[in-house]
Amino acid sequence: MRSSTCIYINLVAMSFIDDVLNKLFPKDEPVKPSSQAMVSEPIQRSETEKNDYFRWLNEQAFVQFLETVKAGYWSKRNNEQGKVQVHLLQMPYSNGFALTYEDGMGKGFQHFFDLLKDRTINAGYWLQIADRKLFDRGKYVETKEKYYLKPPYPKEIVEGQLMDQLFGNVLIEQILIDNRPSYLKYTASVYSDRLYKDAGSFDDLVEQLFSH
Repeated sequence: MRSSTCIYINLVAMSFIDDVLNKLFPKDEPVKPSSQAMVSEPIQRSETEKNDYFRWLNEQAFVQFLETVKAGYWSKRNNEQGKVQVHLLQMPYSNGFALTYEDGMGKGFQHFFDLLKDRTINAGYWLQIADRKLFDRGKYVETKEKYYLKPPYPKEIVEGQLMDQLFGNVLIEQILIDNRPSYLKYTASVYSDRLYKDAGSFDDLVEQLFSH
């Protein structure tokens, strides 16, 4: 009886985890009439937000935040529970992580979202999309901020020479509910095209993102 109970609990836990991952990393997002954005605009940080961000960097306040999330990432990779809620996506052609907002993170959560974008640019990428969309979900308003980055495209393609995809295309999203942070996610999707070199290890990219 005890064995059957344990199996049932494990199945419930796995179902819950699968549900969380499906919400964070959906396999597809069909467009429905009710899902049309009320507002769609470029991401533009106010002067106050910019000053707060640079102060966060210059005063080294970001170091503790990075260390905490990095520890949470590697704890999750080792199937352990860290101090923060980190979820992983590990698939043949797409890898990533999601971070759930918790009380106490404050503005550091948005700063971290912007830092991931800046660190990805420093890794050799160019920013293709930076937009914000607002959705009326009935009982709440959802805000989705998105950065989409791509590896540099060569000025000329040399026959027989493979192009460098770095770590693949990168998508960074931040979700807010009624203007309160909910979670953010970072995913890298690699090219399987024969025109490209093999993508770099996602763990190597993570190390670049969390360095200080």
